[in-house]
This record gives sequence, C-alpha cells and structure tokens, in this order.
Amino acid sequence: LQALQEQVDERTQKSTQKGTAFEDDGYDALVAMASTFGDRVEACGTATVSGTKRKIGDLLVHINQPGTPPGLCLVVEMKSGRCARKAMLEQLATGMEFRGAQAGIGIMQRQYLGKRQSAFEQHGPKQIIVGVDWSEQTDWFALEVAYRTLRAHMVASALQKQRREVDAEEVRARIKNVEGALGSMQRVKVNATAA
Repeated sequence: LQALQEQVDERTQKSTQKGTAFEDDGYDALVAMASTFGDRVEACGTATVSGTKRKIGDLLVHINQPGTPPGLCLVVEMKSGRCARKAMLEQLATGMEFRGAQAGIGIMQRQYLGKRQSAFEQHGPKQIIVGVDWSEQTDWFALEVAYRTLRAHMVASALQKQRREVDAEEVRARIKNVEGALGSMQRVKVNATAA
C-alpha cells in the first residue's frame, strides 16, 4: 500500500495537478494579502485572453486605490516546476501586455530556482521573481514583499502621472474666472473712487 502511495505521489509531482494545487495555494495567499488593501484577485490561468487562444497569466490583481485611474493591475505567473529566469521574465512581459497589467510577479518553487537565482529578484521597477518553499505550511512572505513593493510603485507612478497631466481647458476656464473677478473688482474700485 505504501509503495502504491509513493507511485501516486511521484506521478502527482510530475503531473499538471501539482501546478494546479500550487496555483490554488498561491491564489489563497494573494487573496489574503490583497484584501487588506481592498484589491481583488482574479484567477485567469484557464481563461484565454480576449481575441486570442492564449492563456497567459495565472492570476490578475486589480488594484483598488482611491485617487488612481481605473485599470491598475498586476499579473502573477506561477510555476511549480523548472523555469529559467529568462523564460519567466518573457512570460511576465507577455502576460503584462496581454492582460493589460502594469507589473508582474513570477512565483516559483524554491527547489527549482536556478543556481544563480535568489528567492527574491527584482528585475526593474515592474517585475519581481520570488521563490517559495511550497508545503502545507508555505511561508508566502517573499510574495507579500513583492506584491506590496510593486503595488506601491504602481500607485505612486499612477498618482505622479495624474499630477503631470494638465487639463488645458480647465486652466483656460479658471483664467477666465479670475479675469472676470478682477474686472468686477476694478469696477468696484472705479465706482468707489468716483463716489
């Protein structure tokens, strides 16, 4: 009986079921993290991207931050097996493009990280790859740091971009209001002097 269980465990490790369980655990952890901000996590790994037959990005986190424009999101790609750094970064870039995300997190099992990879790698301001020791008591701390880091960067960038955008029509309207008020003040001054 034990030998049969070992065979089942070995086949599960090699099957896609392992990846699905890993993604489910990552989803649950990310939902717990995102809920503190009011963000929403969408499992989209089995859904094709609109207008294509591609299934890119396992999770999509919709950022809910007052004062930022709608549509801020980050894509999460989870790999339960081996995946080279370059391949993961390419998948993140593709997932960001196809899912309309501004940033991406790649999550791998730590045991499958390459020899020159660390458990937390930031690749520019928009991509982070993390490694986790996946088990029944997985510590998702590296994921939380990656999520909070990218979220803060995305929100700051969106707010900064909004500040840089000037509505020329609004500026003209305000200038007209100021000119009108100055004209009224001038008339009051002339009338007061004449009286």
